[in-house]
Amino acid sequence: MTRQRRRRAQTAREAVVLTLDVCLRSEVVDASTLLDRQLPEGDPRQDRFAHALLYRALLGRYRNTALLERLSRRPLERLDPPLAAILLAAVTELETMDGSPPYAVVNESVNIARRQLHGGAAGFANGILRRWLRARPDDRDLADWQRLGLHPATFRLLTERLGRETVITWLEASCAALPLTVRLTQPLTQRLGLGDGPLTAPFEHQSLAPARLLPAVYMPTAAILELCGAALTELEVFKEGGLYVQGEAAQLPVYLAGLKEGERVLDLCAAPGGKTIQAAAAVAPSGQVLAVDIEPRRLERLGENLKRLGVQNIRLLEHDGRCGLPPDAVPDGGFDLVLVDAPCSGLGRIADLPEMRSRDLAATESGLIELQRALLKAGSRYLRPGGRLVYSTCTINPAENEDVVRDFLHESGKNWRPVDLRPLLPPALAARDFISFSRPDAGGISLWPPPAGTEGFFVALLERL
Repeated sequence: MTRQRRRRAQTAREAVVLTLDVCLRSEVVDASTLLDRQLPEGDPRQDRFAHALLYRALLGRYRNTALLERLSRRPLERLDPPLAAILLAAVTELETMDGSPPYAVVNESVNIARRQLHGGAAGFANGILRRWLRARPDDRDLADWQRLGLHPATFRLLTERLGRETVITWLEASCAALPLTVRLTQPLTQRLGLGDGPLTAPFEHQSLAPARLLPAVYMPTAAILELCGAALTELEVFKEGGLYVQGEAAQLPVYLAGLKEGERVLDLCAAPGGKTIQAAAAVAPSGQVLAVDIEPRRLERLGENLKRLGVQNIRLLEHDGRCGLPPDAVPDGGFDLVLVDAPCSGLGRIADLPEMRSRDLAATESGLIELQRALLKAGSRYLRPGGRLVYSTCTINPAENEDVVRDFLHESGKNWRPVDLRPLLPPALAARDFISFSRPDAGGISLWPPPAGTEGFFVALLERL
């Protein structure tokens, strides 16, 4: 396999290829942001096309890889990069993107292979893609993990724990991106004249134009933002700090914590800051939030968000949450609330982040669980008696959710009480069938996407006795 410096993308398709190439060869946290860096400046419509193509290519990665290998008779991973990405992007466009003439897709794919590699690669791509057009391989005999697009080890692990039908239903329903959801802050609702209640009908306003707000599914503080072709960062209300992008499920932990003005909050894994900012608004003006994160770049991004939103009652601290906090960071008596929104496998977000589908949970789970347990134990040390401890993840994996909480309670349960979340839920959520409750010895609730209309999520609330 040869290695060479990639040439910058000249077209939207080429940007997709270069981004997909990175995703195939390494673990990518945010493929969409990576694509934005590759895209040449130009037509916004081409940018939207590129994001749609990348999304579908990542979604169909395992299926199309298996079918292409029947035509090439060589494993795609043995092809010179980015040749595998060229082929995957091309067949994805041929299969899923209406309005793309097949001859144009093949011709540009061949040109990208010639530009990024050499004439031999271009000829190989031309031959494979024309064979695909003549007779696409039959996909009816593919394994479920290939057909539904999930790493085989992760698929096996989840089916053992959740059942095959549950996993298949979840994957089949997670093949479209979720709507863009924002949290409606009190200053924003006052500015727009929305009142105190949840949004109940589509809403338009000059500062939102050309976008509009649509009612959310269950969170009273949430709304769906329909951009109507605009970019989020171009909206007047965004520039002035009126909007913060945050999914409904991500708003739930702070909502359930029942924060009051003047309380003191520790967010142990704070960046990029959605829950931190939500908590700061709940305890303002006299309450304070300590936002801790180990990653300086993520903490810097949180600081930028605070400036844009005008939030002032948050202190940032670059620190490993597993280690003891500096004495001057802990208030006398301890915090009223500690948030542990732990790093996790992210499986609840595969509808929005299809790159998560390629994570090998079997290889990474033990390390994640060790980290989650350490963070939960560390966070518990800083609570006052009667204080609340929130543990949350954006995954559906029980080993990272109920099992972590149950183990914590088993070790220190005499001093802790799991809180029944049923009476605390937003009324619109309590009666939904996409929510499941953990056993009393573990506490917590799980939200299952996408019937929830949001990412998959787990939340547990514990009280220190």
